[in-house]
Amino acid sequence: MKNETKLLSLITIAILIGSVSTLYFLKPTSNHKHNSHSYRLFTVKRQSDFSVSGSVSTKETQYLSQPAGQVQSINFKDGSVVQKGDVLITTFTDKSKDINSENQNIDKLNRDYQAKKIDYENLNNQLSSQNENSGDNTDLKSQILTSKNELQDFQDNIANSNSERDNLISSQYTQLVAPFNGYISTEKTNDGSIKLKLSSTELEGIGSISEFDYSKIKVGQSVKIESVASHQTQNTNVTFISASPSTDSKKNMAKYEFKADLDNQKFMDGQTIKISTNQPGFKVPKKSIVDNKFVYKYVKNHAKKVPVTVSETESNYAIITSGISNGDKIILNFKR
Repeated sequence: MKNETKLLSLITIAILIGSVSTLYFLKPTSNHKHNSHSYRLFTVKRQSDFSVSGSVSTKETQYLSQPAGQVQSINFKDGSVVQKGDVLITTFTDKSKDINSENQNIDKLNRDYQAKKIDYENLNNQLSSQNENSGDNTDLKSQILTSKNELQDFQDNIANSNSERDNLISSQYTQLVAPFNGYISTEKTNDGSIKLKLSSTELEGIGSISEFDYSKIKVGQSVKIESVASHQTQNTNVTFISASPSTDSKKNMAKYEFKADLDNQKFMDGQTIKISTNQPGFKVPKKSIVDNKFVYKYVKNHAKKVPVTVSETESNYAIITSGISNGDKIILNFKR
């Protein structure tokens, strides 16, 4: 009996607790007041750097061929640095037959000249005798003038022949001269002659951009170049942008080469590099811009209309270069 009374008491307590819990959970909650201005915000951030991969190359490379003739001297070591104007190779071509022939011609001209000179002197002696006798010397004077002109012609011909002979002598030797400063290397050709490769000591970084990014790189623009392997870096400027697509362009994706000078103490020909440049302005959703010249900044729970400068637009975004700052919040769905 005592146990039954105890069980009945526990059941009664359980029923009371259940009733109280039910009343608590069914109690209506208070309503939150809804904000009439539900703005969608965008946090302004500076554009990320624009980067492309590229490679280091010499500014100029030229292949030079050995001059005709027998090699007399080679004045460099393979792999050495040469300066513009240095004589690299001297060759010799035998022209002794032509030289001997020209010497014989000069000797004959000299003999003829001496004979003509004697005739000229004899004519002058005759003129002196006629003057003493007061005879008519008109014809004799004409002969003297003709003889004098012939002597001058012989002198001119002798001078020309001497010059031609001297040119023949000097032309036996041909010199190959370095057209610019650079590293020289050689290789043998099938005919046994020497082929030279001259690579400029000046280096440049070369990258390429797509037609969609063409406006992001300009001549004179500052870029940062980093070697992927050595992590050497250099701040430099763009020196060239091609107006013609490169040969590795694909259909519907033209590529354009650009270049920037590099320090040959930091970089090596052939290295892989990363080329980066800061992109000015802020990239924001285009729908945040009103009349292409305003945005609404969210300042202290209020919308503030501010003028901005839009430099370019894409399909869904625009680039703003003035009027807003990094970290500003702008409203995407402002309705006037």
